[in-house]
Amino acid sequence: MRIAFPAAEYPDVPVERGRVRIGSAEDNGLVLEPESGILPSHMQIEVEARRGIVLTALSEAATIFVNGRPVREKALLRVGDLVVAGQVRMVLKADDDPVAAPDSVLGGTPAEEMGPTLPLLRGHTGTYVGHGLPLGSRTTIGADPACTITIDEPQGAPRLLQIEARGGRLALRVLAEGQQVEVNGVPVRSAMLNSGDQIALQNNRFLVEAPGWSASAAESAPKAAPAVTQVGRPLVIPPPEQAPAESTESTVDWVILAAAVVTIGALGVLVYLQFWGQP
Repeated sequence: MRIAFPAAEYPDVPVERGRVRIGSAEDNGLVLEPESGILPSHMQIEVEARRGIVLTALSEAATIFVNGRPVREKALLRVGDLVVAGQVRMVLKADDDPVAAPDSVLGGTPAEEMGPTLPLLRGHTGTYVGHGLPLGSRTTIGADPACTITIDEPQGAPRLLQIEARGGRLALRVLAEGQQVEVNGVPVRSAMLNSGDQIALQNNRFLVEAPGWSASAAESAPKAAPAVTQVGRPLVIPPPEQAPAESTESTVDWVILAAAVVTIGALGVLVYLQFWGQP
């Protein structure tokens, strides 16, 4: 990330993970002129792994605005935000500028046919703050009521820009001459967009919400069925074992024979007692 100055009164300042203190005192990481309304210890910008970019006011008297909104204590920042400290304007930029969009139309499936959810522009400041605006295969933005998204900007162009959404990629192209459009704080005529990018149009700012969409994404092709390289033997569950019929019949015969022997023995005892057992 880097801190850039639109008026070019200071060179860009790279900011790695960590913190940088900003003020007019010489012991600050970024020293600004006190004549611009900068206090000795004015503010601090910290890049955290978990929370992101955090701005902290170091004095109750420090004048700080982020995208036109005053900051009294803390604020979460995004790449592309405009920070005004005293009278100094600063823009947070990524390390690299956005990639320019190709002149030709993007190929691939239109956004409306790629799934149940469409990429969105989320209003960050301005007319559509908090609103989610779906991006179709071709979305136009401008003052003309015929545009997909109508915005009212001072001296705004009827057709300011167009965003194309196809094949998992998003391409922004500025349509009007003499109009400034910024992507992540960088003025562009065209740019490939990624989820999380910020688009600034004077008083209106939008955040791109498009998980899975990126400047380098290729349209996902249907996956081919895996090739079968080995045929496995089918799993056969054997039926429960049954005793052989011959064994069963043999067991029944022995039971009948034993019962017959017992019966004959009992009859023999009765006959003996009847005829010979009495005196």
